[in-house]
Amino acid sequence: MKLIKKNICLIIIIILMIFFCCLKQNLVRILPIKAIGGAVEDDELMVENALNIYNGNWLGNYKYNTLVKNAFFPIFLALCKVCSVSYINAVTILYSIACIIFMFAIRKNIKNNVFFLLMFLLLLFNPIMHSAEVFQRVYRNSIIPALSLIVVGSYIAIFLNRNNKIRIILFWSIIASITFACFYYTREDSIWLVPFIIFIIMCSVISLIINFVKDKKLEKTNYQKIIIPILKLVLLVLPIITTSIFGNYIATKNEKYYGVKIINTQSKSNFSKLLKTINSIKPNEDILYVINTREKLERMAKVSPSFAKIKPELDKTMANFQYPNGEVINGLFLWPFIQAVSSSGYDTLPKEDSLFIKMNDELTEALDSGKLERQQLIPILGGEILKSEDYLRLGNSIKKAIKIIFDYKYVYVVNSSPTSYYQGLYWYIQMFKEITGNRIIFDSTAVDSDGNKMIELNDQDEYIQLVNEKINILQNINEIYTPIAKVIQSLGIICYIILTIIILVNLFNKKYNYIENWIVESSIIGAIFTLILGICYSNIITIGVVSIFYLCGAYPLSIAFSCISIYNIMVIILNVIKNKKNLKNIKLLENK
Repeated sequence: MKLIKKNICLIIIIILMIFFCCLKQNLVRILPIKAIGGAVEDDELMVENALNIYNGNWLGNYKYNTLVKNAFFPIFLALCKVCSVSYINAVTILYSIACIIFMFAIRKNIKNNVFFLLMFLLLLFNPIMHSAEVFQRVYRNSIIPALSLIVVGSYIAIFLNRNNKIRIILFWSIIASITFACFYYTREDSIWLVPFIIFIIMCSVISLIINFVKDKKLEKTNYQKIIIPILKLVLLVLPIITTSIFGNYIATKNEKYYGVKIINTQSKSNFSKLLKTINSIKPNEDILYVINTREKLERMAKVSPSFAKIKPELDKTMANFQYPNGEVINGLFLWPFIQAVSSSGYDTLPKEDSLFIKMNDELTEALDSGKLERQQLIPILGGEILKSEDYLRLGNSIKKAIKIIFDYKYVYVVNSSPTSYYQGLYWYIQMFKEITGNRIIFDSTAVDSDGNKMIELNDQDEYIQLVNEKINILQNINEIYTPIAKVIQSLGIICYIILTIIILVNLFNKKYNYIENWIVESSIIGAIFTLILGICYSNIITIGVVSIFYLCGAYPLSIAFSCISIYNIMVIILNVIKNKKNLKNIKLLENK
């Protein structure tokens, strides 16, 4: 009877989850995309690459920017078109699936049905997933919240089920394998989830070893004693193996089409080695946000004949990226650099690669011989080591990032694209419509190449009215959601601190209650903090990185962490009350 009741409750929950997913889908499905034409290194690059994949031409003819960024998002866009699912619908469906997967991944931890459903609603209607900068914009950040939620959820599920049957761990390992591979090759900074995975793997391995030692005292077959733990260990690292295989597939495709086997030019390539060498050359001038100063480039040209060849073109391309002081800030230097290489005649990947190797050898020799002075870099990040005065700025950046995640101030929906600079770029706008299957509302300043006002379709006024109705509902959701999220996130941190104190007291008394809960919470908040720290470090060496655009992966994880923390403390409090009540009843019986 109890099992039947449990199954009925589960069916009702699933039906309600599907209902709310459909409701969310209906609210956002007609929203227009935010099409940023002319962003040849960002949105437009993704769209153009996706159309090439759809047409069977991989990433298209080789250009200076073809392999600068990872390939999964263009693959995702092409798959949407193949399946005839619009971009807005596809991203929403992916996120809804992510919320369902995450909730069932932690089902072993969240057992109360009402709390389970409320937590699901908080994840599903997170305003970040109907925002202009993340959701409506046709760019790779739109799928980061969903993919990070699935990766984190599936790895937590592996940890929670580490002592269960192999088939359960296999199920979650397969999900983690698919999504982590997709996640890792969406952005170049996807390493922020790697510490989370390592932490979960370590905790799982330690637990398996402890159980293995305990099982030695029991009568079990050799198969059960040795093979099963080994299989579990393999499943723990399977997502990493799968990610490596997917990366090799991308590299092989690039080799086939462009002649060099690399995943992208920014990661583990001769270009990335060269850029690290260039960054390691100490400038004579200390300019905020600029590591590659013009005076430094002049000195490089004197010791490197290969660099001297592209220097005239580099001076021209830097003019398009320079700030008022005539310098190019960190983070942007690679664009004028690779443009200069291409316009200097190195217009194929093999030519570029040969130049990068030669240039790197020349600059390294100059550093080793003392012709250029070397400065220390952070090994993993390849950037400058922070000075003492930078730590205050780092602290302020962290505060800003936490505030952005907490208050949803910059999360909003738009009913038109910022098209005031689209004159002469009508063809690019058509590319966005073709690959996404979504509409674009042009603002009042948008004109075509002939100076005529740009109108998408004859029913644009009626469409705008429908869009505005949906936007009003979504903005109302934002207004309700924001104060609730602030309270939940604040309580979540307080509850985590309380649980940490309880764990420390229990360990002092040689008790091991609630450690599993603490590991789950710590792994999530660790992932969030790793992302924040990486973004804030970047914000110290460059400008404008701390934004919802780069922090989008933290939004659903922050709500998930807070809800789990609150629930765990609620369970502990209820257990204490229950134990006290039972103890009181026992004493009453003894007195009788």
